Amino acid sequence: MSEAKIAVPFVASSPDSEVTSKPQRRVYTAEEKRRILEEIDCALVNGGGVGAILRREGIYSSTLHGWRKERDRAVHKAFSQKRGPQVRRTAYHVGQSSLCKHDGAVFS
Repeated sequence: MSEAKIAVPFVASSPDSEVTSKPQRRVYTAEEKRRILEEIDCALVNGGGVGAILRREGIYSSTLHGWRKERDRAVHKAFSQKRGPQVRRTAYHVGQSSLCKHDGAVFS
């Protein structure tokens, strides 16, 4: 009992044979990132559900980790900036500092 093999003709314009373009990555706004991070933080306090949020939003835990680091850096930068006017170094000040350092000699 031999089965007959059916030849399927190759169609050059079939959509299956074409290479699809690379999908675009989703770009999250700062507001979306803040909202998702707040939801995750609330879920952690209340005892879980983080995985469901990640699946719903379509993000990985590594993305979440990167967002947390980004948020922490921004907070640190905001709170570590010195307040008040910045001292401007003039040419006179720069010249004076080089005169004070005279080959290790001590002036009294």
